[in-house]
Amino acid sequence: MSFRKTNEAIGLRLREGRLSLLSRKILNVMFYHAQNLTLGQNAPIDTPVNRKYFWVPLPEVAHDAAYDSKDTALLKEHIEELQNIKLHMEDEHQWTSERLVSSVKLVNPSGLNKRGGTVWFGYAFPPEVFELVKNPGTYTKLSIY
Repeated sequence: MSFRKTNEAIGLRLREGRLSLLSRKILNVMFYHAQNLTLGQNAPIDTPVNRKYFWVPLPEVAHDAAYDSKDTALLKEHIEELQNIKLHMEDEHQWTSERLVSSVKLVNPSGLNKRGGTVWFGYAFPPEVFELVKNPGTYTKLSIY
């Protein structure tokens, strides 16, 4: 399982936040799935807002990130870390400051605190990051592992 990672994102220049090994793995999984999904695909609850997210079953994210614990709280903590990362991107024409991930959701149509059903992980990227993920100009092909 491989994905295209823009060369700018391989050596991320963080201005704020921290990127742990697990959060980096989760980010690679998010990039992989975003490149293989369309926005709104698999949305567990069909709403206009949910059509603006990428949706992956949470157990699949955990498996793909080699996270073998049942501690969902720790997984959520590392996912939230990705929202705390601020990036600066600059080229000869513009300077941009953005968060790495703009929004994350966990949704279980059967009820979030109930046993049963599938917990879905939804996420959205800010505009500049979205373009780097979906349409990388110069990129390196990497394994999610």
